[in-house]
Amino acid sequence: MTQPLFSPRLIEYTVAAQLLALSAVGYFALSGHESAFTWAIPILLVIAALGMKLAAPRIPRGEIAAGIAIVLVANIATDWLIRFSGIPILTYVGDLLVALICVYCFGSRWVRMGHIPLSANKWP
Repeated sequence: MTQPLFSPRLIEYTVAAQLLALSAVGYFALSGHESAFTWAIPILLVIAALGMKLAAPRIPRGEIAAGIAIVLVANIATDWLIRFSGIPILTYVGDLLVALICVYCFGSRWVRMGHIPLSANKWP
């Protein structure tokens, strides 16, 4: 079986683009544009979707959108739990939940379907 098309370098570029975008949003927010933070999440999600599609072109767009939506909902849910319960350890639970969703749900499916290589589906 041939190796799936996958570029880990494009994933690194995606993370760098997200860092640059978040830095720009922070700069605009500090410059007096308080509404800049409302654009942070949509910008980061669009960059993530484009980066994933470019790095692994065989992944269907719908699965990328579903993965991003599920991770976003899980992140928001754990953020609400942290805010209303006041238990800071839930921050680690939220991070663990996102990693489990990414690696064991979507990542394992994409490996089985031949969209990404097994070496790309890991939890650092």
